[in-house]
Amino acid sequence: MTDILTRYLKRIEHHRPANATEQELADLVTAQLTAIPFENLDPLCGVPVADLTPEALAKKMVDGKRGGFCYELNGLLRYVLGELGYEVVGLSGRVVWGDTSGAVPPRTHHVLQVTVPETGRTFLVDVGFGTHTLPAPILLENNAIQRTPHADYNLVGSDGRFTLNMQSSRGDKPMYYFDTEPTEAIDLQVGSWYASTFPGFPFVGAIVAGRVTPEAKWALGGASLVEYRPGKAVLRTELSSAAEVVRVLGETFAIDTDAIAGLTDHVAAVLG
Repeated sequence: MTDILTRYLKRIEHHRPANATEQELADLVTAQLTAIPFENLDPLCGVPVADLTPEALAKKMVDGKRGGFCYELNGLLRYVLGELGYEVVGLSGRVVWGDTSGAVPPRTHHVLQVTVPETGRTFLVDVGFGTHTLPAPILLENNAIQRTPHADYNLVGSDGRFTLNMQSSRGDKPMYYFDTEPTEAIDLQVGSWYASTFPGFPFVGAIVAGRVTPEAKWALGGASLVEYRPGKAVLRTELSSAAEVVRVLGETFAIDTDAIAGLTDHVAAVLG
């Protein structure tokens, strides 16, 4: 077992799977989502996310008790799944969640196509879409409603191009679309650099965090904290100060905020 894999399994409090099965894939996704949050604190603090090597990702999110965004979270999981015997391909997508402009969005979302050797079935895996990320792997097949602990999803597409939708009482809510052409490492690095440095991109100059567990989901946007629990009313809390935002990042999102230089000042600058 590699050193990174050993450290990773300790971080997510999970055993080494005996075999690369569908159940173990689902369990690993749940364990990573629970332990390692979505967060954009490096872009917020002016730190580009450029090094996507396994060791760099492990140093930040495993050893450093941090989270990351899609390139980091799915990049780390991609390495781990490959080490455990899964067939993993990195893909790229365009996010349309909440976008009504009709413009073509940049290709800046990284997801995984994972084939389980035991069954030969292929899944879409995504631990990097914040609070609304997939809570579990879903089969990479067209137009089947797939249930997860927090929401139902479906993929619509053909000829290797799919749109991921979240089901709601108002119908499908498109999240992003992607194709199944593998994305090269250099293209992932370019996308990560852009997403962490380009002025006006959602992760630059904003406060964003998300955490998903089997029991609940939390979202932080600026000073607004939202908690979702299946079957219960959504709980919304407005935080009163930069110090309180930093406290919540540590307590609710399990981020080691002490290790991030100048975090409170950067949060205060965003809140105004």
